[in-house]
Amino acid sequence: MRKLQWCCGLLITVAIALCLTARGAAPPQDQQAPAWEYKVVEQPLYLDDYVKVLSDQGKQGWEYCETRTMPKVDDNKTIRNTTAILFKRPAR
Repeated sequence: MRKLQWCCGLLITVAIALCLTARGAAPPQDQQAPAWEYKVVEQPLYLDDYVKVLSDQGKQGWEYCETRTMPKVDDNKTIRNTTAILFKRPAR
């Protein structure tokens, strides 16, 4: 009788453990992360223009990611730092 109770208790414990770990299971392999497309816009000098860039890009489905300083080669082939605004949206 004790052996039967012990076996039932073990089975219940294993079943509960399996149920709890199944909740955190990874998604099926055929599901891929969404692909993104990115856009880089040079940051305007004035606040009103900055707001306009953000609003215009948002209307086109672009989501703000970050603002970053990066090198840029100008027409005279001079490298200078510029501040750029990075956007992303799901690939179309």
